[in-house]
Amino acid sequence: MNNKIRIAAIAVIVSILSTSCASNGAGGHVQSTTTGVKDVIASRMDQEGGSAASEAAPQDTSDETSAGPASSSECDLDLTTMNSDLVYANVFGILSEPDGFIGTTIRITGTAVSYTDETTGETYYACFITDAAACCSSGFEYELANGGTYPADGTEITVLGTFNTYEDAGGRYALLEDSVIEG
Repeated sequence: MNNKIRIAAIAVIVSILSTSCASNGAGGHVQSTTTGVKDVIASRMDQEGGSAASEAAPQDTSDETSAGPASSSECDLDLTTMNSDLVYANVFGILSEPDGFIGTTIRITGTAVSYTDETTGETYYACFITDAAACCSSGFEYELANGGTYPADGTEITVLGTFNTYEDAGGRYALLEDSVIEG
């Protein structure tokens, strides 16, 4: 009897662990056809007393290259005012359907990370956030306006930039352009 209970408990734990987080790791891109993210965002916004329509709805931009410089006074989607679950849900939603957010000015707080491609020598900088369980990371690559100084890895930062995507070596990547580090 104890063996049956033990086997059942192990099966449940393995099932939970294998489905709890996507294994996209740092530098990975979230790919999903899930439509429930918008529902999660709306639910969390309602719980926090905000309006999901005004906070999470992407701005309609017809010209993908019209991203202009960001300033600390202009922000379409401020993720710094949300709890960790809502921030992660928003980032997941943006990365799942990036075309609807191109040209949107986004503010996010997270951990500074960098990666240097040894083949090209190119260094990429990102602001990463984790979900509430601290098991999954996601975030945005950013480029500072006017070639500013990038923070050291592991530093908590707030980045404000204009969302866009770019293609490189057959992959599509998210980027906050013309970014500034606030604070």
